[in-house]
Amino acid sequence: MAKSFSGGLQALIAGFGAIVWTTTLLLSGSAGAQAVVNTVKLGACDDLLGVCLANPTQRYKHGVFGQPFEYGTILTIDENGAALRPYNLPFEQVFEDRRVRVVDLDDDRLSEVILIVADRNRGAAIALYAFDPGDDGNSATVYPMAQSDFIGAPNRWLNPLDGAVDLDGDGSREIAVIETPHIAPTLRVHQWNGGQLDTLARIPLGGYSNHAFGSLQLAGSLFCEADTTGRALVQIPRADGGPAGVFIFDLADGTLLLTELQPTDRYTADFFMQNRACAALLEQLG
Repeated sequence: MAKSFSGGLQALIAGFGAIVWTTTLLLSGSAGAQAVVNTVKLGACDDLLGVCLANPTQRYKHGVFGQPFEYGTILTIDENGAALRPYNLPFEQVFEDRRVRVVDLDDDRLSEVILIVADRNRGAAIALYAFDPGDDGNSATVYPMAQSDFIGAPNRWLNPLDGAVDLDGDGSREIAVIETPHIAPTLRVHQWNGGQLDTLARIPLGGYSNHAFGSLQLAGSLFCEADTTGRALVQIPRADGGPAGVFIFDLADGTLLLTELQPTDRYTADFFMQNRACAALLEQLG
């Protein structure tokens, strides 16, 4: 399992503004080892798993991040800097994302990766990928496990909230996204069901959203455990830049109620900071 990017890696800023990892591999089997330079253009990575977005492409022209490219591949990087086992999307799809979100939705101590996939004709969907750390004879890899329905129209996007909550007590956590955060922000709560991410609730948000068009900032909205099964604490920024709202989502009746709880600013894209932020919200509930 990759723990950090070290060894033969050199980070350079190049084409499309992406990081280029130059990896030097030694191929033995002859009298002298042969050095081979393998260059891969990478985007966002999770540096604990070594899972990265890769291969920037201009085949999907939406520009939600203010940049002319998205990514066509997700792959793993080992501790020596070698690119391993890529998973490539079909030509009509891209990863319309700038983050690699790592979760364990079912407490099996195996990580899942959450990414935004966009289709040329159907817009975005939320997708769940399995991370296989490999063993002595096999390299680490990622592969698709489940996906929501696409929004259904071109250039329609969504942005996940940070965190996951077991709403129904079945041992598997639910996740949440905000659909179309720029034109009609709507909270969607999803349950992992085999190869599908089913929609449990869909609630219009009015003046709250978790992304501004053209921004690279994706963190800031939270989906946290509450004080009882069936409820979640939800923090969402205001679309006009005002103070974020803290809501309670109730699965039983599908409602989202604004509370008087104070939003926390103790969050980043980092998993551990998300946990601290959720703990700060839960503490206010008493």
